[in-house]
Amino acid sequence: MFELLLLLSNLGLFALTVSLKKGRRRTPLFALSGIATLLLVIHGTVEGYRIQLLFPYYITILFLVISGYRYLKKTGLPKIPRFMLGSVYTAIAIMLVGTIRPHLVRRLILAGTGPQGGRDMHGWNNEINNHAYKDVQGAEDIFYLFFAPTTTSQRKGLEFVGRIFTRSEDRDEMPSLQVRDAQAKAIIDWGIPDLSKLARLAGIRQPTLVANGNHDIMVPTVNSYLLAGHIPNAELMIYPDANHGFLFQYPHEFAEKVNAFLNEEASNA
Repeated sequence: MFELLLLLSNLGLFALTVSLKKGRRRTPLFALSGIATLLLVIHGTVEGYRIQLLFPYYITILFLVISGYRYLKKTGLPKIPRFMLGSVYTAIAIMLVGTIRPHLVRRLILAGTGPQGGRDMHGWNNEINNHAYKDVQGAEDIFYLFFAPTTTSQRKGLEFVGRIFTRSEDRDEMPSLQVRDAQAKAIIDWGIPDLSKLARLAGIRQPTLVANGNHDIMVPTVNSYLLAGHIPNAELMIYPDANHGFLFQYPHEFAEKVNAFLNEEASNA
């Protein structure tokens, strides 16, 4: 009950932030954040705090601190564009739903990725950077970044390059360099070393397929082992002689595995 009230109060704070003008939202935000904090205290006293709700706890306290500062200081905090606040708090709301209502997600597939604060994800070495940050990338960059440095893997890379350029019409629009740089920054920020954040993975209760190549140089394969080791109901699939692009190297095998994983629930129903 209290977790639902906590969610609704956070969503209410989000709604007030984006719907009211700056001069009119100071008092309502401070009042509602105070109520949300009171709910948090009652929840902890009655039901006990839970690690799965650590994120909404943090958001509630953050809102109280910021709104209290704005309420008590006439100057307020530096102005932030409302559209940015809307984008940030929308993302927060989505993550809150995922944290407090995990049953909305039935199954997860985590391919070639790693947990926040994982190992060796806080920036790449110079050789990887030289390939990843080229303004115009060629086949040699794809071979290096996505395929293992073996004859068999590089041959699969050549086949992949041939496939992706087969279609000449209705192709997806290429992302801009700004998108590339924003993604790289997000990955670097996500990879700031902090193994204490691995404890949050215990809150993922859905069946989870973790997959990667055994030689991923972009998101090191060790992070797939960390995911599988900390997510209670995880299955790990490591493809041999493969890099970050293991799913390009083993397209049919991976598709078959994904279909089997997603169909397990139907067959067990």
